[in-house]
Amino acid sequence: MRARWKWVLTAKKRNGQPYASSREEAIDFFDRFFGYVSKSDFLTGRDGKWTGCNLGWLMTEAKFSAVIEGNYDNRELEAA
Repeated sequence: MRARWKWVLTAKKRNGQPYASSREEAIDFFDRFFGYVSKSDFLTGRDGKWTGCNLGWLMTEAKFSAVIEGNYDNRELEAA
């Protein structure tokens, strides 16, 4: 968690803007991050495909990045 906190305060978005430049902005970032996680059917296990999401898993560098990139958005299946 400490590494992700530091990342949020030092990393820049593609447009060059920081993700957060203060403690309050970092807290807001994590509020949005966990709000996103709570909406994901996969990450919460609501879709029944996987139930292994926990704080440790979310805070790994790769999974944290995947969440931010939107890899766990709910997607409607297209009709074939």
